[in-house]
Amino acid sequence: ARYDSGHSNLAAIADTWGRRCDGFIGFSNLTDHSVGAIDLHHDGPETWHNMWQKVRAIWTYTYDHYRNDYDYFYIAGDDAYMAVENLRVFLEGPQVQRLQEGYFDEISKKIPYRYNAQKKLQRPVHAHYSLPVQ
Repeated sequence: ARYDSGHSNLAAIADTWGRRCDGFIGFSNLTDHSVGAIDLHHDGPETWHNMWQKVRAIWTYTYDHYRNDYDYFYIAGDDAYMAVENLRVFLEGPQVQRLQEGYFDEISKKIPYRYNAQKKLQRPVHAHYSLPVQ
């Protein structure tokens, strides 16, 4: 969320489904502890067309600061709603369990899936490209 939008969407998330998560952090262009927002710099301009660089910076920050604290991470924009209880049920279900045990169905075989020996998320690889700026 950009601060010039007032963090109203981020505040709504923090007050609703964000508090039902085991951990919650928002990323912005201004740190605001009242809503859990951290100023996170990324490559390129502050535009929607540069979203890939924002997401890459978020995943890098998450890896560097929280990789050993949580089993799963969920990323969403400031206009999203998550039914946290439904996500928990899914993550505890048989499909995710089979993935953790090393089994992949036809769809998941197409998804890059990297775990180290402790089954923790590995640091994201820095890509050398970005979405085209229009």
